[in-house]
Amino acid sequence: NPDIVGKNLSFKSDNIINIFSNDDYKKIKKVKDLNPSLENTRKWILIGLKVGQRVSDLLSITSKQIRFDKDEVAMIDIKQKKSGRAVTVPVKDKDVVSILKNNLPHKISQQNFNKYLKLVCEKAGIKEKVKGYKFNSISKRKQYVKVPKYEILTSHDLRRSFATEHYSNGVPVNFIMNITGH
Repeated sequence: NPDIVGKNLSFKSDNIINIFSNDDYKKIKKVKDLNPSLENTRKWILIGLKVGQRVSDLLSITSKQIRFDKDEVAMIDIKQKKSGRAVTVPVKDKDVVSILKNNLPHKISQQNFNKYLKLVCEKAGIKEKVKGYKFNSISKRKQYVKVPKYEILTSHDLRRSFATEHYSNGVPVNFIMNITGH
């Protein structure tokens, strides 16, 4: 646009991004005594944090898409629904590899996944107060709040956490973008 050439622009974003920290990951790995639905969700959360896929692709992973190399790295072949691209995601985390190899969780709906994700995180003790937006059922709008973190985490935060972790560990941006389908 010629009207904005040479002008200083600043963009104000009201997005607040919450991610799963390494401590959160450890808490989710350790949480015990969950009912079967929450235990199934806990496994999907752990996988989601290591594969960085959209929830539709995450919850569609089957054992037919997973292979293991000689070093026990899981290789998950995914055809991303949104982009149509085929990607292979390596997973090295021993606990997640064990889930992928021995006890793959069963499919659940995205709605139940997001609902149960909050319950798993609450039971795992992910309760530090954070700022964010939460749907207010009375006003029917998102409302700016400061609440325990588990209340506002969603499946999309798994992708954000994956990208943030890999970026902070020096993984090239183009590799992260390829895996996540950006």
